[in-house]
Amino acid sequence: MTSLALAVAEGVPWRKAFARAGSRVTWRVVVATFAIAVAMQAWSLYDSAFAASQMFVTRTYVSSMIVNVLIAFSIMFTTFVADEFVTIGAPALPAYAFGVLVGSASGSLAQRLVHEALLRASPAFPGVQTTPNAYAVFVFFEYLIWGTIAVWIYVSRQHEMRARARMDASRLQRAETQRRSLEAQLSALQAQIEPRFLLDMLACARDRYEADATSGSTMLGALIAYLRTALPRLRETGSTLARELELARAYLDVMREHLGGSLAFEPDVPDGLCKARMAAMLMLPLIHAIVVRRPAGSRPPRLILASARIADDKLRVRVVHDGYTAAPAVENDDIAGIRLRLQALYQGNASLVLPHGTTAILEIPFEPADGDRR
Repeated sequence: MTSLALAVAEGVPWRKAFARAGSRVTWRVVVATFAIAVAMQAWSLYDSAFAASQMFVTRTYVSSMIVNVLIAFSIMFTTFVADEFVTIGAPALPAYAFGVLVGSASGSLAQRLVHEALLRASPAFPGVQTTPNAYAVFVFFEYLIWGTIAVWIYVSRQHEMRARARMDASRLQRAETQRRSLEAQLSALQAQIEPRFLLDMLACARDRYEADATSGSTMLGALIAYLRTALPRLRETGSTLARELELARAYLDVMREHLGGSLAFEPDVPDGLCKARMAAMLMLPLIHAIVVRRPAGSRPPRLILASARIADDKLRVRVVHDGYTAAPAVENDDIAGIRLRLQALYQGNASLVLPHGTTAILEIPFEPADGDRR
């Protein structure tokens, strides 16, 4: 006993299989099946015209159409039923072979019944085959062959589509795994950056308080303001340009006393760019690198300009200060960390250029907050 027959004997839900197969017969399926029947009809007429005679074609063209339509729909439905049995675990080869066999037999029987009804209505019905019994046997064997070929093509196509779907699902899973790994790396980098900045600012506040209580108190107040700005978004990986500039301003307020007591920060950002997306903790390490960790012997800055513009579909942020330095830009830990995060976030589609010790130019893909490209 075959596995398919064993499944039937054990009570496989035929009604559910038929119901599910019937639910798949949509108008799109009907149109496609009828198109196949028309194509088969055209081939039958062409083949008969050359293999037999024009008179034979004239006598059987209605019969040929009846056969093609009924066989096409019969095999279509039994193939869908075979699909359902394969889905619940039946072996594919016996299931589809049995489907073709039943489809060909039921289609052959149906066309015989239709022929008999037409001949009873009119023994000389135009285009109808007058020997339905012999014709039924011929139809069964011929379309058993054609049905096998058609179902083999269908099953091969289905197998290919399922294989492609599995590959796509595998790619999506790998992409999701890579995304989670990237988020973990970025979170680790961010977790390294934030405590260092806090510790540096606390150390500066402590040193300033020991040297000058009034100045230290002012610096401590600025540090509290910075913490109120930074802590609510401490673990966010995404931010906006406006938020990052706000955080940079709060940070520079803390560092003002450390840098000499006179420091102005002037952002120049059009209103339309304030909500542009930006990874968290990109601006702060950049400003820290060129302002606070400037080369030895350079003059402390009094003015820091931060401008943002769109260039070649990228957000270009330029940070410049007026402190003098004759030394070239230094690739310190802050700059290395920024480059590492840019590579991880944008895969080479972002850049950081330090043309001079007082200037830094950051370019990242432009992403508006509303998702609309400009």
